[in-house]
Amino acid sequence: MQIYDTEGSERSIPIIKTYCKTAHAYIVLYDITNFYSYVDVNNWIKIINENTQENSPIVLAGTKCDLDERCIKTEIGEKCAEKFGIKFYEISAKTGDNCNKIFSDLTEVLLSSKKGNQNQGDKSDKSFWNAKCLIQ
Repeated sequence: MQIYDTEGSERSIPIIKTYCKTAHAYIVLYDITNFYSYVDVNNWIKIINENTQENSPIVLAGTKCDLDERCIKTEIGEKCAEKFGIKFYEISAKTGDNCNKIFSDLTEVLLSSKKGNQNQGDKSDKSFWNAKCLIQ
């Protein structure tokens, strides 16, 4: 799996739109301790939906769940994900909470969709094993 991590600033929008044309999955991140990082979530999901391949999975993740000083409650992230019909996680790079889960769940979704679309997942098809994931 190839992973593209973008910084999420306004100046990176053109490159994000370019990545969206080839990416197979998306992870939209916000910092649960920073209200302003959450404010942009709707915009990033809109940009992805306008520039992506049809039916590419998107997940939403609140980062730094190991910290006590949160600005964004779990329920707010869950409601946002529900509004877009996407999965929601809270993760911590520091402790590793849900980091493996988010990638294993996305990989499972990608593999199951490929199996349905390409002769039950023929391993000789290299595109099957070269999924690209954009992290915003």
